[in-house]
Amino acid sequence: MSIAVFPGSFDPLTNGHLDIIKRASGIFEKVIVGVGNNTSKAALFTPQEKMTLISTVVKDLPNVELAIMKGLTVQFMNEVGAKYIVRGLRNGKDFEYERDIAGMNSALADVETVLLLAKPENQNISSSMVKEIGSMGADNMVKFVPKAIVEALKERLNAQKSKIVLAVASLLVIVGIVVGVWPLNGYIESPGEADDLAQFVKIDGKKDTSKGQYRITSVYLSQANGFKYLQTKINPHLSYATAKEVTGGQSSATFSKVQDFYMQSAIANAEQVAFKKANKPITTKYRGIYVLSVSSKSYFKKSIKVGDTITAIDGHHYENSDSFIKYLANKSKGTKVTVDYTRYGKKGQATGDTIKLAGTKTAEYPNGRAGIGIVLTDNVAVTTTPKVSVNAGQIGGPSGGLMFTIKIYDQLTGDLLAKGRNISGTGTMSADGYVGEIGGIDKKIMAAKAAGSTVFFAPYVKPSKELLKYEEQHKTNYMLARDTAKKYAPKLKVIPVQTFDDVINYLQTGKVIKTTDSVK
Repeated sequence: MSIAVFPGSFDPLTNGHLDIIKRASGIFEKVIVGVGNNTSKAALFTPQEKMTLISTVVKDLPNVELAIMKGLTVQFMNEVGAKYIVRGLRNGKDFEYERDIAGMNSALADVETVLLLAKPENQNISSSMVKEIGSMGADNMVKFVPKAIVEALKERLNAQKSKIVLAVASLLVIVGIVVGVWPLNGYIESPGEADDLAQFVKIDGKKDTSKGQYRITSVYLSQANGFKYLQTKINPHLSYATAKEVTGGQSSATFSKVQDFYMQSAIANAEQVAFKKANKPITTKYRGIYVLSVSSKSYFKKSIKVGDTITAIDGHHYENSDSFIKYLANKSKGTKVTVDYTRYGKKGQATGDTIKLAGTKTAEYPNGRAGIGIVLTDNVAVTTTPKVSVNAGQIGGPSGGLMFTIKIYDQLTGDLLAKGRNISGTGTMSADGYVGEIGGIDKKIMAAKAAGSTVFFAPYVKPSKELLKYEEQHKTNYMLARDTAKKYAPKLKVIPVQTFDDVINYLQTGKVIKTTDSVK
């Protein structure tokens, strides 16, 4: 039987979505509409509510089924036995995005992507735009949304609208609807969620059912417009960032891919630290370094791509990224080097010159470092006994490393540390056990508060005048987390940590490392 999956957040289902479903049902013997959540956006409907709404408009399509989808699309497809992914194309931008995603999905599993062109009348419809138009009181929503869903959409938008601050609403009336919904080249960052890691981490295939919770905190990203930008001026928990500040100038598809690489690296580091600390069997195989971005000044910009894994330079294979960096660091500008890499499992080789890297002057490298102009992270294969499986869903980035480490270690050693507490935190985790700073920690404090946490682990670095120039709000992670909790979440105790040992020591004894705000 030919089974296809049509995945999406469907918040709400549009006429464009419905058209793709109907056409796909005429091609495949079974079509499964995979209803998911986009964690970078605040959802209007819950997955269960979306299932109910969609069921009313596909009830006459006997070969269409609905299912809530969690995790990667290819994982969901494997669960339901599907071999085809159906996606709709509205324009050239959609094609570029879907092409990249199709390549990644094909590399992850034996699946085929089928792209269906949107009909002309549906090419300008998107769920986000429908919500924007609906929130402004448009009456002719049936042009964009199935009739059976219109009333539910209006009710939800009206309920949401009633919460808007009167001053902002008044200002929007004056400025005008067009200015309010005009998209800006940036993102709104807001508090996300503090998710219980028990739903993500399994050891020997079993979820942790012990008392106490370890939570991974996140920050939501949503496309900015004039209206949302104004909200950042009155809500201290919202902030605006340019697209370049958030994505580094990368496309949405590439940015998502990079965040996934960061997460894979964070999980690998978490397993290494947790298993070594617990004295449990673990083996690691260093594959090389993931390429996260390539500088426009790099001589490899046409040959090396984001997602490649560099395995050797000039025939030398190293066991960590620092060794790759040091090999290139003292070379003269313009030195020719040869890079071996893999892409989707296939080997490749490229040759180019080294360049001097801006902003790399240190005591060790007074003249700055040489390199090939890439941003990287480690690609490590980890094998453990017992086996650990981690499914982070749609959460990306490296900032969950610390909390994954705590969760894995405590579950390995008998769940003795949580002691019934609701614990949140954030921070990167290096393979040697050091905790690194992250962005948006003030928003993660608010997410932890909303989840009822009483303890929050925050990365600590000793402040200096030079460091504070570049820190968010000119405060270190710990300083910003502590000050935010003091003002908005007084029941949340912020614990500074530099290493994983600091975390274990606090959970076992309640002792906290010494900190200082003094700046030299």
